[in-house]
Amino acid sequence: MSCPSDYQLDEYWLAGRPEDHPVHGHLEGCETCRKRLMEWEQAEDKFQKEVFPATEEKVAGRLSASRSGFFGFFTYPRLAAAAAVVLAVVLAVALWRPADREATYIGVKGTLGLEVYCQRADRVFRVNPGERLLAEDRIRFAVSAPGPGQVMIVSVDQQGEVSLFYPAGSVEGGRTELEGSTILDESRGPERIFVVFSEGALDFAAVESAVVRGLEETGDVVKLQRLPLELVQNSLLIQKGSSGE
Repeated sequence: MSCPSDYQLDEYWLAGRPEDHPVHGHLEGCETCRKRLMEWEQAEDKFQKEVFPATEEKVAGRLSASRSGFFGFFTYPRLAAAAAVVLAVVLAVALWRPADREATYIGVKGTLGLEVYCQRADRVFRVNPGERLLAEDRIRFAVSAPGPGQVMIVSVDQQGEVSLFYPAGSVEGGRTELEGSTILDESRGPERIFVVFSEGALDFAAVESAVVRGLEETGDVVKLQRLPLELVQNSLLIQKGSSGE
């Protein structure tokens, strides 16, 4: 697909970056759009930390100071309805956007959100689709599950080598930061990280077998965005290599 419009990119972001969204696949191969999304996240971070707290305090003071301004709207039915809609939207945004910056990737009902964070020396950053990671980088995960169950995280490289990054573990639903971290090896090339969710038990052998079948069908880890499993899942493509590549 061609580069998405701002509306399409925003729709994808607010939906929790679902893997079956057309924008998801596009981001893996388009550095320009990944940068666009990163700039949006940086702007949101500034808004949450600086603009919103100051604005909230000022607005609250003005609302409590007089009924002749804002509350005077409610003497007119149509304006009252419009004001109610605005208030609902403001409250919904305030509740949906968490105070913690790392909690902004929230899976909606029926989807599974995956966040990957990388520590390189003293720097910690969120990994975007297609981002290049290096040997000895330490990565950790957070998931947004649709409900109570188990999650498992595996990765597969272009040679079909499957690695277990996070063995089956229980989650309660919503956003969960998973314990532990993984240090990346020296292999190079594209690698895809999969997270799968099940209300019942998860078996690594079954997931590994699905990876093999998926690679046989697609022939390429870049194209293998979904495993042939009837499970809620998500994936993230990374590139591994040296910083000079």
